[in-house]
Amino acid sequence: MTGPVRRGRAAAPASRTAAPPTACAEQLYDEAHQGERLPVTEHPHQAAARAALTAALAACDKELLTVRPTPGEPVHPLTAILAGNLPPLSPKAAQRVITQDGGRIAQFAPSGVKMRTLDETLEPVVICDRRTAFIGIADGQGGTLEIRQGRVVQHLVRAFLRDWGRARPYASAPTATDIQRTILKAIVNGQTDETIARRLGLSRRSVAEHVRKISDRLGSSRAQLGYLAAKTHLI
Repeated sequence: MTGPVRRGRAAAPASRTAAPPTACAEQLYDEAHQGERLPVTEHPHQAAARAALTAALAACDKELLTVRPTPGEPVHPLTAILAGNLPPLSPKAAQRVITQDGGRIAQFAPSGVKMRTLDETLEPVVICDRRTAFIGIADGQGGTLEIRQGRVVQHLVRAFLRDWGRARPYASAPTATDIQRTILKAIVNGQTDETIARRLGLSRRSVAEHVRKISDRLGSSRAQLGYLAAKTHLI
């Protein structure tokens, strides 16, 4: 009698040169973990980091914690990504942001976002639902780490909450009314004040006054409003 036989592919002809044991071990490990996501992934290029962050934000539906430095020189790619156009977050997700004083990001805060400031240099951090985190690598190469290791993410959450506790509310951050947001969206779509007024049932002078107030708060001209509104996630 023979023992049980494990069915598999036919054995390949014997080779004169056997594969090193380490190569066999690596192949077995890769096959066993195929399709798994590692707890830490390094994204050396901005495009890959943006794609990973976009996917994480799309799945974020409870809480988003963000540390957003003031863009300066040099700008870390993660900071640049946060200042760019990102997908809208679920309305169910609570948002808290820590930024530096005078930061452009804090200059026009979307409603519902709690924001505080710290008078010190900050490094970019994003934490989605306390499950996934993104941090900038301070190695001069500009890489981004995507972290899904539970204990590391919880450590970053505790660090964020500690900084949140000693930061001060951004009381001077202006807010936009619903009508101003609607006007800004129309401006982004290339509509004139006259068209916006007719669509909203307002006078042209009222629309122009709303535009002037928003421009004064952002410190920009009408031509830049659409760009700044999209950049700061106002709309």
